[in-house]
Amino acid sequence: MFGYVRPYKPDLKMCEFDTYQSVYCGLCKQIGKDYGHPARLTLNYDFTFLSLLGMSLSQDKISHKQQICIANPIKKRVCAQGNKITEYCAATAMLIIYYKLKDNLADNGFFGKILMRLLNPFAALARNKARKTAPQTDIIISKSMELQKQVEKSKFEGIDAAAHPTSEAMGLICRQLADIVYQQQEEETHEAANVLYRFGYLLGRYVYFTDALDDLQKDRKTGNFNPFLKKIEQDNLLDFNSYANEVINLTVSQIAGAYELLNINNTKPILDNIIYLGLKNTVSSILAGDFFNTP
Repeated sequence: MFGYVRPYKPDLKMCEFDTYQSVYCGLCKQIGKDYGHPARLTLNYDFTFLSLLGMSLSQDKISHKQQICIANPIKKRVCAQGNKITEYCAATAMLIIYYKLKDNLADNGFFGKILMRLLNPFAALARNKARKTAPQTDIIISKSMELQKQVEKSKFEGIDAAAHPTSEAMGLICRQLADIVYQQQEEETHEAANVLYRFGYLLGRYVYFTDALDDLQKDRKTGNFNPFLKKIEQDNLLDFNSYANEVINLTVSQIAGAYELLNINNTKPILDNIIYLGLKNTVSSILAGDFFNTP
C-alpha cells in the first residue's frame, strides 16, 4: 500500500539514517499509542515522510528518547518524541488505510474480499478515532476516493485528469501541516500553506503514477483501471518504460522546484536525499523489477 516516498539509503550518513529511523519509530509508537499495536503494521515510508516534513518545517528541534521496540523487546530504539505533528500524521495514516481497504474491497477477488472484510472492522474503529483528531482530512480523503472512482468509470481524458483526485487530496493534507506547525502566525501560515499545497499536489501525483507503474502487470491481468494502460491503448505506445519514466521524472523535477520554496529548519540533508535521490531511485527500481514495497 504505497511506500514510494523513501530515502536513498546508500547516500545517507549514519547519523542521518539514525534520525530518519527515529522519526519512523516515533510515528510507529504514536500509531500504537493512539490506535493499538496491530495498527503499527500499516506504517510505511510515505507516512514517515509526512511526519518528517512537518518536523522539518517546525523551528522546534526534534527530541529523542530511547524506548522499547515491540518488534525487538530486548533492544531499545531511539524514537522521535510524539507531538501534534505525529498525532496528525498517525491519524492521516489510519484514514488513508481505511479508505484504501474500502476501495480494495471492490477490486479484489473472492479471497481478497474475505481478507478485506476481516480487516474492515478494525480499520473502521481506527478511522472513527482518527477523524476526531483530523476531521477535515477524513472529508478530504473520502471526497477524493469518490471522485477517483468517478474518473476511472468515465471516459478516459488523459493521465493528468486521472491523477488529479489523489494529487488534490495530498495537496490539501500537506496544506494542513501549515496550521499545525505555524499555529497563530497567520502570515507565515498563509504563505507556507500555498507552497505546501503545491508541493503536496505534485507529491500526490508522483505517488499515483508510481503506484500505477508498480501495478501495471497486475492490472493487465485483472483488468483494473490503470492510467498508463489506458494511455498505451489510446496512443499505441511502443516504448512504454521510457514514456512512464519521462512522465514521473518530470513530476519529480516539479516537486524539487516546490520543495526549494519551503522553509526547512531541521533534517534538510535527509529531505534533500529523499527529494533528489530517493524518488528517482524508487522509479528506477520498479522499472528494473527489483523494487520491494516494504517498510
